[in-house]
Amino acid sequence: MLTTAATKDYFALVREFPLQAIESTEEHRRAIEMLTKLSMSERLNAGERVYYKALTALIRHYEAEFDTFEAFSPRAYLAALLEEHAMSQKDIERACGIPQSVISAVLNGKRGFTESQACKLAAHFKVRPSAFYAIEQPRQKAARG
Repeated sequence: MLTTAATKDYFALVREFPLQAIESTEEHRRAIEMLTKLSMSERLNAGERVYYKALTALIRHYEAEFDTFEAFSPRAYLAALLEEHAMSQKDIERACGIPQSVISAVLNGKRGFTESQACKLAAHFKVRPSAFYAIEQPRQKAARG
């Protein structure tokens, strides 16, 4: 249950950008701006975290329908962007605040980006955050009968 202050913060965010299905590129752009703004905060209170998670789910749903990055892994896409923009891992650390060790681990296939990191990279390169999500389908266990 949210505190009164957290509830007020949550509804202030809802008034700024309502939590409803994203149905256009303009709504998507605005949703990304809101998510990026929230991801830049040092700490989110409980109400802001609830809003952040809901907005992330709405963005992912929209991007799952209209995403053009499916052919690229986050690792390959980041490597291509670094080359295209003549940037080093250290440059990304300075520009986005993502530690160089994380960039290196992603490029080496040892880990993926967090949602917050994906949003920061997306804002920097002006692309969709989903370009940096590792989308994996969980394996289903065979049913025993």
